[in-house]
Amino acid sequence: SLPLDKDDSKKYAFSTALAFDNGPLLLGLSYSFLKDFVSTLPTYSAAASGNATATKINLGWDFGQGTSLGLILEDAKNGARIGGDAVARKAYYLNFAHIAGNTTWKAAYGRLDDLDALKDSSANHYALGFSYALSPRADLFGLFTLTQNGDNASYGLNADSDDSDPVGASIGEDV
Repeated sequence: SLPLDKDDSKKYAFSTALAFDNGPLLLGLSYSFLKDFVSTLPTYSAAASGNATATKINLGWDFGQGTSLGLILEDAKNGARIGGDAVARKAYYLNFAHIAGNTTWKAAYGRLDDLDALKDSSANHYALGFSYALSPRADLFGLFTLTQNGDNASYGLNADSDDSDPVGASIGEDV
């Protein structure tokens, strides 16, 4: 575990994972714990702190001949409590890839369920893509992605969730 803040040695983080990879099968299980953590997002600035946790299960299967399928299941709590309810959600992510010659075709679907403390805060994510190997070190690729937000969700294309990215979404807006 590592201290998160020099001034508060009571805060710490712990994360562990187990993985099994044998032939076409990949299995994984991970767990993360952050003591006395509250998200820095403005939405949770007035929320009471708590312990943030996340548990993930990963499944993968390689069908051979360049086709693979993956699934991630996640149960996460960000440590905040709003109106006595923990801010928690479940998420699912399914991806598919198929290699045909120099071209790889890809598809993915992700689902974020409602936050326990906020109705209509779910989102669906869709992605279709391809890449074409021009050489061993250069690819040409294309990607279409769509995030459909619920009326109280604002998930965007930002990777770090700090509300400062230009491709974030307004509440209820699809990206």
